[in-house]
Amino acid sequence: LERMATRGLMTSNQLKILQNVDLPKNQRHNACLEWMIERAFRGIDDGIVRNYEGSTSKSLQQTMLTLRATFATTGDALSTRMHLAYTHLVQILVDSYVFTAPFA
Repeated sequence: LERMATRGLMTSNQLKILQNVDLPKNQRHNACLEWMIERAFRGIDDGIVRNYEGSTSKSLQQTMLTLRATFATTGDALSTRMHLAYTHLVQILVDSYVFTAPFA
């Protein structure tokens, strides 16, 4: 975010607002996404971005929803289950340790 501010893509006030947003760390991306959606549709309303018979707004909305869905599935991909072979190996090591511990 700091790099965006130094390059003039956002003001220092906007940077402070995004840094101090009251959201959990795993939800902070939603503030940036909401900000992008708001700016895009404000551009359409102000006439800066042309809305060809509604196709531009539909395309922007679909793109933002796809981006939001991608953000939502990232956590799921990071919290996948362990492979069965690894858990089986750990179980064998623990069982062998428990079996040989009385003889040590």
